[in-house]
Amino acid sequence: MAGSEKYSQEVKVASIFTELKDGFKKADSTSDITKQQNILRDLTNRMQDVKTLIKAFEQEARAENMPSQELANRKKAMVQELNNFITMKKERSSAVDAKKELLAESSSRGQQKTVSEMSTQELMTKGRKEMQAQEDSLIRAQRIVESTIEVGTKTAETLHQQGQQMERVLDALEEIKFSMKEANQVIRDITRSIATDKCIQLLLMVVVVAVVVVIICKSVGVGSKSSSSPLPTLQAPPPPPTTAGRRMLTERGWRSKRRASFDTLPSSMLTSFGDVLSLQN
Repeated sequence: MAGSEKYSQEVKVASIFTELKDGFKKADSTSDITKQQNILRDLTNRMQDVKTLIKAFEQEARAENMPSQELANRKKAMVQELNNFITMKKERSSAVDAKKELLAESSSRGQQKTVSEMSTQELMTKGRKEMQAQEDSLIRAQRIVESTIEVGTKTAETLHQQGQQMERVLDALEEIKFSMKEANQVIRDITRSIATDKCIQLLLMVVVVAVVVVIICKSVGVGSKSSSSPLPTLQAPPPPPTTAGRRMLTERGWRSKRRASFDTLPSSMLTSFGDVLSLQN
């Protein structure tokens, strides 16, 4: 709800104030004390309704975050007008009580007279009493107004202090929000640096492991045999033998085979076979 718009409570309070004005006019127009008392009683109940509506208005306005200065001004206007009606009601009540006392005194004396039947002295006495009652009523009303103004001033000062306190709280919240943003940025930077450091540490660990493995291999002697043993030299294949060479190799091989077969034969067979060969030669 915008600040310029009236709340439902304000509309109801304005309507009740109109009823109170009409009620006081009606009470002033009647001369019956009983009717005046009844009217004043009804007006008192309506004033209680106004107090309830003012409290509801304040709660709803605070819930909707109305500026504190505007809330104080609008509430002060309603409270002041209500205090005026309360003062009027007290004045009427005092006047009614004075009338009742006067009637009681007159009835106790058995001299209930009209104004036309009263003597000048009685009229002056009655007028003095009424004037004194009205003066007392005005003094009481003035005291009530002064106390109401004092309470209203203190309330306005309290509301002003609370508004300043709320502004300080909002400033503190803004500072906390800015500090939180800076802290988040610092945390992100720290996280990035930690991730970079971890990558560097992992790379260094891999390098160190590789160096240790090389040192261990050298100390154990892995691959020394392969490095110390000479590489085998490839020899060229022998040239193919010529035709005469092939024949000689064939004869030599045949003779060697034949000798081997002769060595395995019995001696009697070797003797006969040798004779045959000698005859052939």
